[in-house]
Amino acid sequence: MKKAGRAQGFQIFHCLRCKAYYRDGARLHLMPKRERRRYLAALRWEQVMEAIRKATEVLPLDIREEVIQEMALAALDGSLDPADINRAAPFYRRKVSRQTDRFRVVSLDQPVGYEGGATYAELLAG
Repeated sequence: MKKAGRAQGFQIFHCLRCKAYYRDGARLHLMPKRERRRYLAALRWEQVMEAIRKATEVLPLDIREEVIQEMALAALDGSLDPADINRAAPFYRRKVSRQTDRFRVVSLDQPVGYEGGATYAELLAG
């Protein structure tokens, strides 16, 4: 493999074995098939995770990591297509928000903290 030159910001390689030209991924051409498959799968996964991070960067910090985790899990099991990541982000945000239930209706008779403690009504009364 020898360098054939530089064009448009990426390197061009010329393979002396098969007389073909390759861009930056010239080493893929010489890898064994199994190793090439693993490398490409890892590369695709990094691209998927980068797309998920970009789609969720506007979310609040308290739920962002959970949304990323839910989306990554869905991408791994195949229910989330990598092409639909931006459209699916609001769905996963709602899903996580429903699970965390931060702003819920609470009874005034419910104890605050551990059992036997003050109730919300007693705290509001002063």
